[in-house]
Amino acid sequence: MICSDNNEKLIDLLPQKRILIVADDADSSKRAVMFVADLLGGQAGYSISLVNFTRIPVDLFPGDEAVEWAKNKHVDVEIMLESYKGILMSAGFLESAISSQIIIEPFSSTAQRILDFQRENNFCILVIGNRDLKREEEILFGSTTKRIINICKKNCAVWVID
Repeated sequence: MICSDNNEKLIDLLPQKRILIVADDADSSKRAVMFVADLLGGQAGYSISLVNFTRIPVDLFPGDEAVEWAKNKHVDVEIMLESYKGILMSAGFLESAISSQIIIEPFSSTAQRILDFQRENNFCILVIGNRDLKREEEILFGSTTKRIINICKKNCAVWVID
């Protein structure tokens, strides 16, 4: 653990220990939740938000089809977030210290939407799983994790979990 000059843990010097975990159905996302649970579980003072960012593919689902798609997606994501919350509680986090939120919108950049949310809510740590994209997929679609690392410059640590 990194310490300051007067031997205090740097994490304890943070005014608010607010952690944003980007949650989706990828294995790396579940590993990110488990990493935070193993590293910080049972320690007081942490506030954890599990947030799912899902872009509505309006180009694929016009009009009412997009609304129906979003409703179905919301149900699936709620179940996943509850299981992630259970992992954190099993590690010793209080239920009152864990929140979850589902953001289903037609945003253009997932990375930018995540960083906007991080800034708006003053999270000091952003935890994200790194999907194993094939080189061709990364070139074609890009990597949200890489974009976050490149854009997130200050006031927030980024933990990338493989």
